[in-house]
Amino acid sequence: MTSPEGILIIGANLQGLQAALTLARLGRNVTLIDKNSEIIPPSQSLSDKGKRWNQYLYTQVLYHPLIELLTQTEMKEITEAGAGIEVELIQEPLWVSYDLCVDCGKCLGSCPVELSNGFKPLYELKAPTSMTIDKRKKAPCT
Repeated sequence: MTSPEGILIIGANLQGLQAALTLARLGRNVTLIDKNSEIIPPSQSLSDKGKRWNQYLYTQVLYHPLIELLTQTEMKEITEAGAGIEVELIQEPLWVSYDLCVDCGKCLGSCPVELSNGFKPLYELKAPTSMTIDKRKKAPCT
């Protein structure tokens, strides 16, 4: 994170999402990181109204111009830098560019690889809306 005015939030759970949105609405640049490839709302214990609020919150965070969401990202180190701090982040390869993917699904049909369980290594993310390739185990593609 290079912005001297930026705020880093670790964990894209409901509290992290709400904090990011509140700070962004106050005009602050926010970087929200999460170690998972997908942000999945815990909806099983919520009412219908709570589920709708979750969806609204996720949508607002994903498309807010002052919020940068970095998935598959962890903090490596924090160091003092003058009057502030410097944070070093490590992001695992995403394999699919969120900026270029329009979530059309054409890659699913053209991918020749099939995993041993019968599924494709590609799957659609809910948030951020994009495709991703599951390479957590043995790489399915060469």
